[in-house]
Amino acid sequence: MKVKQPSLVPILAVLAALFLAGCGDDRSTYGELVAEDDVVLVEVDGRPVTLGMLEFHMEARGIEEDDTEGMRAALDELIRMRAVANRAEESGLADREAIRAERAVKDFALLYRRWLDERGEQEPVSEADLRAAYEAQLQRAGDTRFRLRTVAFPSRQAAVEAIEALGSGGEDFDAVVDEATADGRSVREPGWVDASQFPADFAARLAATEPGRTVRGPLAMGPEWLVVHVEETEPLDPPAFEDVREGIRRSLERSRTRERIEESYEAAEIVPVLPVGEQAGG
Repeated sequence: MKVKQPSLVPILAVLAALFLAGCGDDRSTYGELVAEDDVVLVEVDGRPVTLGMLEFHMEARGIEEDDTEGMRAALDELIRMRAVANRAEESGLADREAIRAERAVKDFALLYRRWLDERGEQEPVSEADLRAAYEAQLQRAGDTRFRLRTVAFPSRQAAVEAIEALGSGGEDFDAVVDEATADGRSVREPGWVDASQFPADFAARLAATEPGRTVRGPLAMGPEWLVVHVEETEPLDPPAFEDVREGIRRSLERSRTRERIEESYEAAEIVPVLPVGEQAGG
């Protein structure tokens, strides 16, 4: 749970207790991360420690707003961190390319996460969305579930040839399994599955395959091609909506996040300056 923002009264009391001087009026050296209306609590060598920084630091440390001693310690830690950071800047550390790159990536990674989080909160998955996804899942799953065995092949052509040989030779799938085992290729038994767990074209072929037969077409699985044998089938008893609603919610949220990322990528103006792999001055 998010910690409430601390009020100015206890913070000012802490400042008074620490005998901190008030900040100056010139904010031109504060940098882009400190806005004109930010509340600056203290300057350290002319660099600010703001109320927002203290609030963030307290939240990260789990310090409540009525914890005066914790607030005092958090502010003191920020001041010490700022003092050390000032020394680092004076030494030229901040000008090193690797340091600048790390700071830049952390900056836009933070904005990336926060923007996606805010969009998710502004456009939440609705009850209607959940219901529609559940009904679509039921339709894709059909009314049957399947127990399978699969054998991996390194290419589509090899898998197709194995399927054709099975079709013309009486479906001796055990022989295909034995050959794959001898060759060190994967033989798997994924357990009970339904048609919704496969691409639509393969799911249609799977649904048309009787127990004891091999699906008439291979299944792409990463770099491999699988020959799939249907061991047995039984009626599918789908889960109740309430049992899967949170899983559906998470799936929809992940899907929408991916869509927002891709939309942003497609809308961006991307201009290659130095192609990856090209050596400077080459």
